[in-house]
Amino acid sequence: MKKNGYEAIVINNNPETVSTDYSIADRLYFDPLAVEDILHVAEKEKVQGALVQFGGQTAVNVAKALEQAGIKVLGTSTQSIDRVEDREQFYELLQSLNIPHIKGLTVHKMEDLPKAGEALGYPILVRPSYVIGGQSMFLFHHPHELEAYMTSDRNMTQQSFPLLVDRYMPGIECEVDAISDGVHTTIPGIFQHIERAGVHSGDSVAVFPSFSLSQAVKNEIEADTRKLCSSLNVKGLINIQFVIASGKVYVLEVNPRASRTVPIISKVTGIPMVKHAVGVQLGNLLRDQNLDDGYGTSPDFYAVKAPVFSFTKLQGVDPVLGPEMKSTGEQLGMGATVDEAFLKGVLCNEDNPFAKDNANKAILCSITENQREESFDVVRQLAKDGFKIFATPGTAAAYRQAGMTVAEVNDDAEAAAQLIANGQVSAVYNIPTAGRNRQSFGFQIRALALRYQVPVYTCTDTLAATLHAAKRAISSDVYTLDEYRNFSYTNQ
Repeated sequence: MKKNGYEAIVINNNPETVSTDYSIADRLYFDPLAVEDILHVAEKEKVQGALVQFGGQTAVNVAKALEQAGIKVLGTSTQSIDRVEDREQFYELLQSLNIPHIKGLTVHKMEDLPKAGEALGYPILVRPSYVIGGQSMFLFHHPHELEAYMTSDRNMTQQSFPLLVDRYMPGIECEVDAISDGVHTTIPGIFQHIERAGVHSGDSVAVFPSFSLSQAVKNEIEADTRKLCSSLNVKGLINIQFVIASGKVYVLEVNPRASRTVPIISKVTGIPMVKHAVGVQLGNLLRDQNLDDGYGTSPDFYAVKAPVFSFTKLQGVDPVLGPEMKSTGEQLGMGATVDEAFLKGVLCNEDNPFAKDNANKAILCSITENQREESFDVVRQLAKDGFKIFATPGTAAAYRQAGMTVAEVNDDAEAAAQLIANGQVSAVYNIPTAGRNRQSFGFQIRALALRYQVPVYTCTDTLAATLHAAKRAISSDVYTLDEYRNFSYTNQ
């Protein structure tokens, strides 16, 4: 803003980032991002407009109220924001553009949830309206799980309704961050998630550029992104999340704002996305900023965004990966291969639990019934690598029936604590039915693992990727960002 001749007034509600804003903005206000507080600042500073794309979902949620109060919202219009934030309008938009989307229903009363589940077919994903970070979102595989949810203490208010119910499709999840001026759209590349759809994007391990998508899928993602940006007349940044199931590309959601991956893309590609997005919001076209339409060039190296969790500091938080975000930060690993970047990002400053010197240890397994068969391959690989397999009764029975050798551990927290506390366990592999139930044995296992600093894997995809990377010879060479960018480039 300052380079374009404007004064920059920042309102920040996060004390952790004030040190950054203080030296950049002309003036900084440390206030809640509530309409009343924002309007007080706007009146005092006599602002000409507001940029809401860089304040996360909280800033987007106040855009319409600011406009109604007479403040010009720069960039994408509030009408377009409503078209992607309101679920019914969103589905209508996708249908009008002939873009496939996951089937979903809107439920206005709690007692109507079972009908929605029956109509869509299980598994289903249920989430309240106006939530941030996937708060209070749940994945249900069976009707009895939904019934238990309906009778539990859900801490929901009237603002939580309507509830959004979507059919869950466990495909490959990926996302793009694009800059558009309403006519042309720049897409630096695709982030591909390691974990399948159903894990919050903030908690997933994501690889840039994508590493296993076919060219046909990439072309479809580009076409869908262009159609959405054109129809919405996007001015600035947009984040679009996709899921690929059975070879078909579905749009999961559209966020009319900057996402947490924008700084990573800017670092990796050298494209200052925020600078260009601000330029568009101030009236400049992409071509005036020397940005190409469509995909950019793809670097000849990989970057992995890995979540950082603070479970040891946040007592009582369940480390199960799911639709509710729990990470408190992220770190970046880069390498010539996906495996190298993965290990640098995920196991930064940590011991590899699957290294050869740990092979005489054990893996403690407790897997919910509907995912036991899927866990067979990774458990067989662990056994082949020399790890002893301990499992709770139901899981142990399934493994034995599949021909695996396994030592059974009773559903008893004391027995599990003894195994974990004496250093026999290298990692805990625990996939719960739903998670977040403090009375369950699974919760006790996860809590014990955190207490004794034993890695916990609650998603098969994460464990499989870690195990795969652990078997590769990884370079320990360190390069600067500029050195990585100066590697040879290939077309996306």
